[in-house]
Amino acid sequence: MTTLPGKAEAYHSTKVFNASTVPAKLTEQHNTKQGVWGRIEAISGRLHLTRCHGTDDGEATEIIHAGDYAVVAPQEVHFVTLEDNTEFKVTFYREPSTGSGQRA
Repeated sequence: MTTLPGKAEAYHSTKVFNASTVPAKLTEQHNTKQGVWGRIEAISGRLHLTRCHGTDDGEATEIIHAGDYAVVAPQEVHFVTLEDNTEFKVTFYREPSTGSGQRA
């Protein structure tokens, strides 16, 4: 399980998404920028987070239940799949020394 570094600071949060409003980019393979962690929080329902480990290592999928979250490491390739009635948001973190202000 990926965790946030102790000094990581939140710098941007998305609005709450559901099956009708989730951007297509989030449901396709993508990654965060260097030095940026994503904290994916399920607000209602269940969200499937698939981490893509390359062609040799395959993929690993975990389910994030309402009230829980998962952390995506910098540059980790991943995508989400929503179940019915799922709502979620993403908060982006960086260490203070990163300071680039770039969005994921």
